[in-house]
Amino acid sequence: MTEGTAASFTLTASAPAPAGGLTVNLDVSVTDDGEAAAAVTPAPTATIQAGQLTGTYEYTIPGDELDEPDGQVQVTVAAGTGYAPADPNTPAAVTVNDDEPGRQLRIAAQELTEGEAPQLVTVTATGLTTLAFRCWAELSLSTADADDIGGLATAFADAGGAAFDYRTATEHALSVTVTDDVLPEPEETLAIRCKLDDDTGGTARGTVTIAASDRSEITVAAAESPVTEGEDATFTVTAAPAPQVDLEVGLYVTAGSIADSEGSRHTDGHGIESGERTVTILAGEDTATLALATDDDRVKESDGLVQVGVEASPLYTTTLDPPQVRVADNDKAYGLEISGADVEEGAAGTGNTMRFTVSVLGDARFAAAEATAASAYPAQCWTQEYANGAAVAGEDFEGRDQREPPATGGKKESVSLLDPSGGTFEVTLIGDDVDEQDEAFQVWCRYATAEEAAQHTAMHDASRILDDDPTPAATLVLSAD
Repeated sequence: MTEGTAASFTLTASAPAPAGGLTVNLDVSVTDDGEAAAAVTPAPTATIQAGQLTGTYEYTIPGDELDEPDGQVQVTVAAGTGYAPADPNTPAAVTVNDDEPGRQLRIAAQELTEGEAPQLVTVTATGLTTLAFRCWAELSLSTADADDIGGLATAFADAGGAAFDYRTATEHALSVTVTDDVLPEPEETLAIRCKLDDDTGGTARGTVTIAASDRSEITVAAAESPVTEGEDATFTVTAAPAPQVDLEVGLYVTAGSIADSEGSRHTDGHGIESGERTVTILAGEDTATLALATDDDRVKESDGLVQVGVEASPLYTTTLDPPQVRVADNDKAYGLEISGADVEEGAAGTGNTMRFTVSVLGDARFAAAEATAASAYPAQCWTQEYANGAAVAGEDFEGRDQREPPATGGKKESVSLLDPSGGTFEVTLIGDDVDEQDEAFQVWCRYATAEEAAQHTAMHDASRILDDDPTPAATLVLSAD
């Protein structure tokens, strides 16, 4: 069918024919002027007369003078009383052919700029014979809003809308003013619609763009690198030009396991967590600071690395390679030292105690003020027999806890290093009344953590178990031959 004429649809009921007639509810959608399908409201109905099996429904798309895409009318039987829609309930559709070849309105695509004098959008009219047309901003299809534009109506019937007479020229200049504000804005779209002035239904639509405006270029720079653990890793965020309203900038922090410029990798963030951060550059200012606190621990570790990137936003631009700050570890590899003294074994059945002092070698600050931090360095100490004998566990000194590390028959326990003067490892000797030579055994200590233990293990074997049993006096017996 052709626009301006009725599209006709036939409804057919199954036998027997309804004795009292039947009112059928319909769902009708119409596509016109190249727009998306729209439902006809209120929902129409059709009637099958009493004793009949068929009825008719008609719908007319108005004719106009515009060259436009063909339209369509689609009808579906809706649920109602006294009948059931067929299964499947397939819609019936009729194509509505446009009958104005060569007659059209065309809106030229172009870019508008904020703050300039009224800018002209070209509307070309061809093939019109009797009617003028009117144009307006169709904000429902635009990302721009009414505050962004001036000098342009926002509805067909608005007073002051731009009306043009086809007889004056083929091309018509539609004046649009883009509001000059200080708000950072992304590129926006402005949909413009033109329609025949008598509102007979013929329309045309085009879209122009409004260039992004008032956006700053965001850069980030490391204030200082390297920094020592315990100091802030600081980054300066700069906006050019300075924003005229407060500007929130999204950042992303990556700490620890990232590659530096030499390609090596750092797995320790020194207390900095990776994730999103924000800073606000105040109106009229051009910088803000991001300070990331690092942990000053007492763990010997590799240097860390932290970098800060700018998250994408339509409110600013950036072409940034994320800057990096190296966080230098300031902890030394603390060694261990074991000292002790010679001790007499003690009386049989009791035994004296041999005490060994386990001390930390290295940075003096480890053993000084912040004693609690030293709990990261407990030591594990144990006794071990010499391979060729000498003092024997269970005979000359008490040996309990037969597990590793690594000796068999020795004593093992953890030694706290919280005391700046060192920790104490005690071994109970087993006294006897046997005259024997002085003996010795080994004391081993290492850090309890696997990483530190691999580097720092100490051994002491200089302290002796002193025999305190007297040498029996010689007895001489004389006999006569």
